[in-house]
Amino acid sequence: MGSRTPEGGISSPAKPVCEGGPLGCRLYRSTGGRDATGELAWLTSKPLEVSMVYVNDTWTVGVKTPCNSLGVEVKVQGDRWIPGQIIMTAMACLGPESSYENWTHKLFSQPVTWKLDGTALVLRNGHGTVELKDAGPIRHM
Repeated sequence: MGSRTPEGGISSPAKPVCEGGPLGCRLYRSTGGRDATGELAWLTSKPLEVSMVYVNDTWTVGVKTPCNSLGVEVKVQGDRWIPGQIIMTAMACLGPESSYENWTHKLFSQPVTWKLDGTALVLRNGHGTVELKDAGPIRHM
């Protein structure tokens, strides 16, 4: 449904803020990954969720970790996301969830190469690799 115009009429619905982006209007959930230490089982048992929206002329990657969430402003340059400002929620994370959050922050603090092949998304850089699968449409704001 649209919103009211100043004249009292109904405007057409706004385009979703995710349309036309690298990930479309889809949510991706991690199914595995690795870094220099080897396979990271937590990426399967406590998966990351990744989506993307376009707000204020900027693409932002939304990442839900097992504890907090990150919003990473990125410039999309072909198959790379160049990170800018990172905003995080600030719940106190206890146990291993804190290290999962730190690992994720380090991953997105440097450029990430992304490859979308059907329903599979792979994110990779010098810090690590995360494999994700399409988990359905994201909820619109």
